[in-house]
Amino acid sequence: MNIVQVCPRYYPDVGGVEKIVQEINERLVGRRHKVEVVTTDPTGMLPKHETINGVEIVRFRSFAPGDAYFFAPGMYSYLKRVDCDVIHAHNYHALPAMMACLAKGDRKFIISPYYHGKGHTVVRKLLFNVYNRIFGKYFFSNAGMIISPSDFEIEMLNKDFNLDEISCVTIAPGVDEALFGLSGSSELKKNRSILFVGRIEKYKGLQYVIKALEYISNEKGDHFILNVVGSGPYKDRLQKIAAKSKVEIIWHGRTSQEQLRQLYQGSELLVLLSSFETFGIVVAEALAARLPALVVKSSALKEFVDERVCFSVDDPADAEELGDKILEICDLEIDFSGLTDKKVRSWDKVVDEYERVYMDICE
Repeated sequence: MNIVQVCPRYYPDVGGVEKIVQEINERLVGRRHKVEVVTTDPTGMLPKHETINGVEIVRFRSFAPGDAYFFAPGMYSYLKRVDCDVIHAHNYHALPAMMACLAKGDRKFIISPYYHGKGHTVVRKLLFNVYNRIFGKYFFSNAGMIISPSDFEIEMLNKDFNLDEISCVTIAPGVDEALFGLSGSSELKKNRSILFVGRIEKYKGLQYVIKALEYISNEKGDHFILNVVGSGPYKDRLQKIAAKSKVEIIWHGRTSQEQLRQLYQGSELLVLLSSFETFGIVVAEALAARLPALVVKSSALKEFVDERVCFSVDDPADAEELGDKILEICDLEIDFSGLTDKKVRSWDKVVDEYERVYMDICE
């Protein structure tokens, strides 16, 4: 089968969507499918054409103010003529998905929206509302299938677009099998450490973690290191907040899989206080690595919460409440024996489901 994946960014860029698309693609290639990624490069620094682990990648220069939208004029004409059985577009909030929809012609079209239901700044909210009103219904009504990472996202989409006549399936992302059953290293944990993995945006809630660690240091006399893996437009602002708070933060930027495994293994807690998540892949990775997680009671993250291995706080998080919760969790003996496939699955099992969807839609 010949599959074209359309996404605003792709490896070596990092993020939840990028991770999902890469893991799916490389396993599909291993199953003898032809996979091409059509994506953008706002920097102009990456190769226009390359092959990574058997996946062909075509990049178009894009305009992406604030690392958003990813308007790439040359992409539409390329998608119009590219030979494939299926076009699978990722991320409704960026323009490449709409270009894929407009260019699909008679080919099968699948969308994975990663839908937040709003923009995350005043300007983005305004633009998103206009975009939603003009294109939303058209976009989803032209999809042969919607693949969502969570039931939460499908509920949001149904509320906003009434998907009664559109086929939807939930396929939760997987985790790297090398993470399964990792045990913590006492040597790495001599310095108490909290871990954040993801794109650095205001809505991810890292500012609340910094304030909580400042509270722990000032009021409880305990000291934690915050390890931050990722990049994003809110990093500069967070660095200023951190400098005033004197919280010790290690900014890792991009990491290899081995470096990330070591951070999962050497941390006491993963914290993700994001107000908008359609799944939360890093939570699944943390749990697979036997690292407890702390999330907010909102978005799809609440589907992980059991107060045994994945704990919760209110959204937005109060510094004192969050700080006390962090200390409480780090003093617990966590039992991971009750983890189920619903929360943590291998990528191979996940790709079984994607492959089945691609085969079914082409019959």
